[in-house]
Amino acid sequence: MQEHKIFVLRLAAALTALAIFPIAGFVAFDMWSGSRCAEETTATGELDGAIAWRIARTDCAGGAPPFYDVSVGAAGRALGTAATSLGAPVPLEVRRLGADRIGVSLDRPWRGETVVEIRLRRTGGPAERIDLTAPEP
Repeated sequence: MQEHKIFVLRLAAALTALAIFPIAGFVAFDMWSGSRCAEETTATGELDGAIAWRIARTDCAGGAPPFYDVSVGAAGRALGTAATSLGAPVPLEVRRLGADRIGVSLDRPWRGETVVEIRLRRTGGPAERIDLTAPEP
């Protein structure tokens, strides 16, 4: 019986030691890749109806184009991504278009429009997510 307990303890120790290597590798990779990117908020605001918005720009090393994230949500709550862009077009600001719609102003036309319309849920979060990098149909 004693030998059985020692075997189980040794097996548990060996499995724990083997599990540490992939976990440590993942943590190291995450720290390395995250340190190569810098995020800054380029614009923020609050619309009528207590809708908050934020445009963030992420620049990563290696010459990759900047990544833009437009987040929208109820003021004081977590924001959800409404639109993303890699390089161009660049989102400039968010404005209210109606009771359940917002518009994201762009620095250049996308699919013929300089303002992209996004539907909102009743909670204030985005009902859809638009990839502004997607090719035009």
